[in-house]
Amino acid sequence: MDRAQGMRRPEDALAIVEAALADIRALEGLLSERRVAAARRRLADVHAEANIARRSRSVRRP
Repeated sequence: MDRAQGMRRPEDALAIVEAALADIRALEGLLSERRVAAARRRLADVHAEANIARRSRSVRRP
């Protein structure tokens, strides 16, 4: 999967992960556990996407 198909650069994914962590911390005291769990799942998805991008980039190197 490449950027044209929606893959983010690892640097972009890191910024998203950091923002998501800040959101989770803010939400924990304000929202229901269900919403916090959904935010954690989104964070895990972006983190997994960054790992895939990192691995696929390392495979392409000669």
